[in-house]
Amino acid sequence: MKLTAKSKSLFSAVALVALLASLATGCSHKAAVDTVKLEYSFQSADSTNQAEVTQAIEAIEKADLTTALTKLQKVATDPKLTAEQKASVNDVVQQLQKH
Repeated sequence: MKLTAKSKSLFSAVALVALLASLATGCSHKAAVDTVKLEYSFQSADSTNQAEVTQAIEAIEKADLTTALTKLQKVATDPKLTAEQKASVNDVVQQLQKH
């Protein structure tokens, strides 16, 4: 069976729609982890913890949940964390473990 130009265009359009749908689904998965409280609670943290939290959030945005979880678990071991920081880290860790 020989494909015509019209058939090739239709096939390309269907493939493009499938790709876009796949990308849209991936984006919605990333938004499932709420990091707002985490970001807020670490605004005044020491630079090391701020950097770890920032890298964790960036990993979440890239759907690299393993890296995010590792970084947040490291931050959670710091005895200098405030109660708010501990709670926000634990909340995001729990969200990540559900995925």
